[in-house]
Amino acid sequence: MIADWMETYTGKKIYVDNPNPEDICIEDIAHALSLQCRFNGHCRQFYSIAEHSVLVSQYCYSYKLEGLLHDAAEAYIGDMVRPIKFLFPLFNEIERKILEAIDKKFDCSISHPKPFGRIVDEVDRRILTNEAHALFDDVSDWCISSNPLPDIVINCWSPQVAEKEFLKQFEEVSRSEEKS
Repeated sequence: MIADWMETYTGKKIYVDNPNPEDICIEDIAHALSLQCRFNGHCRQFYSIAEHSVLVSQYCYSYKLEGLLHDAAEAYIGDMVRPIKFLFPLFNEIERKILEAIDKKFDCSISHPKPFGRIVDEVDRRILTNEAHALFDDVSDWCISSNPLPDIVINCWSPQVAEKEFLKQFEEVSRSEEKS
């Protein structure tokens, strides 16, 4: 028999088709994203989704939490590259359900991205430009922004460093949101 749930790093059960916000855990998200390579692993060296998320958060000045968590569903369902992702509407539906659970858990709105969606998407696209130039030899055929963010450094952190930095960014964002 196939289980209809997955066990997380911290031992929680996640029912991906009906996730409970109480089972969502920032430590699980940080750990899983730190071990997943962007671009389905097709870059010159390991570069985690966690590091990418920290960068997006740092440049989404008014929406740092949404920037940090914009790819958080991938901690539970993995990252599917865009050309394939759009061929699977059920995958997109499951991703939406997980994002809604994440919204409820962390009191944000990544599943319904207005008004911040345009800002996070723009920062995400601009950082993609930086990442492409840092991690690939030839990006001439890519449909990427010609406006990369200045001063972005792609460090290619180890998974351990990426997890630590992701959690550190979450703590900083959480403290600053509590003050406002």
